[in-house]
Amino acid sequence: MPVVYSDEVWTGIEYKVASHLIVMGKVKEGLEIVRTCRDRYDVRTRNPFKEYECGHWYAWAVSSFGLLNALTGTRYDAADRHYMKILR
Repeated sequence: MPVVYSDEVWTGIEYKVASHLIVMGKVKEGLEIVRTCRDRYDVRTRNPFKEYECGHWYAWAVSSFGLLNALTGTRYDAADRHYMKILR
């Protein structure tokens, strides 16, 4: 295979783009990307706990957790060790 991973859909990148869209106020567009990702792993067609990325080893792309911050508006400041709420 000349290009490794060329036949895979990278859900990690999709979730990251969705998170950024939501933070930028494009919630509808971000959630549409999430909906598309989740539909791809519908239990009727594929294992919902095995998203194909980087060799089929991911349970869920770790970047999907960025959606929690994007949708709630919270941020964690590791240097000061506290959470903060971002108002839009």
